[in-house]
Amino acid sequence: MGPATEANHTLKVSDLILPNSSEWNIPLMRDILPQYEDEIKKLRPSSHGVADTWAWLPNTSDIYSAKSGYHVAI
Repeated sequence: MGPATEANHTLKVSDLILPNSSEWNIPLMRDILPQYEDEIKKLRPSSHGVADTWAWLPNTSDIYSAKSGYHVAI
């Protein structure tokens, strides 16, 4: 796979969703993330247009720390 290209290193999940829709942009997905297509298509985009957020789910505060990463690794 290699590192992200200059053109797609800042992409967000919302960039893979068709405008004014809650459907995946399959051609774009196949172009930039073909090895993950099956896994991505299992996810259902929000039909309410919720903004992207970063979250660290194994922690109740949603904030990643070395300590929380260590506990997940154990």
